[in-house]
Amino acid sequence: MDEKEKAQIEEEARHDVADRDRRSAAIRRYLWVSERRAIEENEKDVAPEPTPGPGT
Repeated sequence: MDEKEKAQIEEEARHDVADRDRRSAAIRRYLWVSERRAIEENEKDVAPEPTPGPGT
């Protein structure tokens, strides 16, 4: 393998790593947003504390 082939392989590897990093960042953002949305929905669904009635 000559230097030109080696440089080409290294460049392709760098592009692959950069592409994977961009995808993983997008996936992390997606998961974070969906988790926040689920937390907000759960907080809205929490039943209010029952108030004591006249008999208690």
